[in-house]
Amino acid sequence: MKKLYIISFLLILSASNIFSQSGWFWQNPLPQGNTIYDILMIDNNNIFAVGDGGTILRSSNSGNVWTNSNNIENVYLRSAYFINNMTGFVSSQGEILRTSDSGNNWTAVSLNYLITIESIFFVNSQTGFSVGHNGRIFKTTNSSFNWYSTTSGTTETLLCSFFSDVNTGWIVGWNGKILKTTNSGAVWDSIPSGTNNRFTSVFFRNNNIGWITSENGNIYKTVNGGLNWTSQSFGSFLGSLHFCNDQTGWAVGASILKTTDAGSNWQIQQDPSPDNYRSVHFHNDLTGFAAGNYGVIVKTTNGGINWNLLTNKITSSSFDDVYFVNNQTGWACGSYGNLLNTTNGGNNWINQYNNTSVFLNSVKFINNSTGWAAGMHVIKTTNSGVNWSILAANYLLNKIFPVDNNILFGIDFNTAIVKSTNGGVNWNIVNTGFNNGFYDIIFINSLTGWVAGGGQKIIKTTDGGSSWVLQHGGTWPGYLKSIHFCNSLTGLAAGLNPGNSNMLLKTTNGGLNWFSLIIGPMYYFNKVLLLDSSNGFFTTTNFASSDIYFTSNGGISWNLQFSTVSNIINSVCFVDTYTGWIAGSNGMILKTTTGGTFVGMQPTSLQIPQSFNLHQNYPNPFNPVTKIRFDIPSNVGNGHDRSVKVIIYDLLGREIATLVNEQLKPGSYSVDWDGSGFASGVYFYSLVTNEFVETKRMVLLK
Repeated sequence: MKKLYIISFLLILSASNIFSQSGWFWQNPLPQGNTIYDILMIDNNNIFAVGDGGTILRSSNSGNVWTNSNNIENVYLRSAYFINNMTGFVSSQGEILRTSDSGNNWTAVSLNYLITIESIFFVNSQTGFSVGHNGRIFKTTNSSFNWYSTTSGTTETLLCSFFSDVNTGWIVGWNGKILKTTNSGAVWDSIPSGTNNRFTSVFFRNNNIGWITSENGNIYKTVNGGLNWTSQSFGSFLGSLHFCNDQTGWAVGASILKTTDAGSNWQIQQDPSPDNYRSVHFHNDLTGFAAGNYGVIVKTTNGGINWNLLTNKITSSSFDDVYFVNNQTGWACGSYGNLLNTTNGGNNWINQYNNTSVFLNSVKFINNSTGWAAGMHVIKTTNSGVNWSILAANYLLNKIFPVDNNILFGIDFNTAIVKSTNGGVNWNIVNTGFNNGFYDIIFINSLTGWVAGGGQKIIKTTDGGSSWVLQHGGTWPGYLKSIHFCNSLTGLAAGLNPGNSNMLLKTTNGGLNWFSLIIGPMYYFNKVLLLDSSNGFFTTTNFASSDIYFTSNGGISWNLQFSTVSNIINSVCFVDTYTGWIAGSNGMILKTTTGGTFVGMQPTSLQIPQSFNLHQNYPNPFNPVTKIRFDIPSNVGNGHDRSVKVIIYDLLGREIATLVNEQLKPGSYSVDWDGSGFASGVYFYSLVTNEFVETKRMVLLK
């Protein structure tokens, strides 16, 4: 075994602007799968929702179409409040995000405390309150341009705030904490609740009558401003409530409840989703929305008699592996026997193997037709998944890796290396000369492969598995969970070292030497993937959330591309430098066509155009991304910056996306539009300035 060389590299996280977006977009569920903590109706058409993973959803047509922005720098978004159609606020970790253009652009105001803000509430256009962890209460009197901390008298986490007028308000939180003010937050008094339950929301109709929900399923009511409370128990989680008048209200959580007598009685309403709801909001007594775990969104237009599921899910079951043979054809497998196939790049998926009594952990193909999946059984197809046959029933494999049509390697449930020489029908344990405890396997040809596992072991074969040599590790504790090579020389391996901290190793000589890429503290490594000697990815998880990072310089620096707080990334697959997919828990599938990098508006030429021009998009028709180019001349407005918008409309003329809304210098620009969340059809795009308007037609063809 060669000497381990230690080289320290710096982890560089992209943080150049307040709203840095991800180049990954959701394919399942749609519009996205992060947990939504707050949803609000500004009016009957304009809806906003915020949640984990920096999710900010917006609809301008009452929930029919959603645009999704992933703010990867502020992943914990818990609450939103709009004082009119244009001006709104979102609570984040240590910051309040503010928009004055209906969410097209956001600026951040620091609170000088790095804590999660759970709730934000404005009593008028200038005065607002935000509350969060460690008993922190903040107040603004100038529409969120500045915030200052006020005294709460508690260190309990505060989850929700509500004001009935400019002076009178309540805050609720953990361990039955209720705070009340009657002087606009100058003083907060603690009100006994008689319980240690965790309160999740509070709502008042006036200074006397109000309600509180709790995490254990209780609804509390007061008729004297909070001096006394009566309670009703519904036995399971409740996260939010909203009243549209003095009598009619809704409470949501594990179920949807409605009252028409001011909370004296509550009835369970029809519920189209098994997921818990975190927020509910009504515009009137008929139209309302609820949203919650794993991105679920439901809507009613008849007061809750019927709730319609707006979230489109292929499945909620977890995916353990995803594999594509080209940019159109791929498979994803996971729990409950799900083995899904797509032939159009992930826009549509069908279930090819539906045996709910089994699980499938791994899927691999050697060409468009021939592939294997493994888990509880080993199954094979020779016709692209139209038919799957069981080769080895009840033969448990964690990983499968076909070298050719006959030779396959795998890792079984006892973490041993196994091999088949007859296409997966029979399997034998490979005698490596080392103890079991292997987790990942990679072959670059029929002879050369590597396996990584416990004790930080990396072993290599150059004769098709007949003999193995130890290249790294071999002593416990510590382990390597993932290994990948892009060629015979360059590879990455990731896991935990004996000190239980992250370890990312790299080799450039086929594993003779491994050196450590020291990247600083973060979640546990889960997967590594090398596209070539320069470009690669790794994912991390803390068993409840995941991040994906990218390097373009062989691992010297890594940039955060996407963060999900609600799901775990279990698999990454790329077919070229730009096109890839990630899959994971709760049915999560995301895709990138830009190598995971957000491609926003870019200057395209050093020459200054002499006239306005909106070019035809390219490609057209397109699926799902197209490029829009436009020119801003210098001979109008004395060459100064000018206000420019690029807007997308549907066939009915409804605005569905704003790609550009800012002051631009004269020049030529391009911007990409990703239509993955929209149906096939004709769309229009417009270049709008004070001096010029032009509109062109484009076709999204899926």
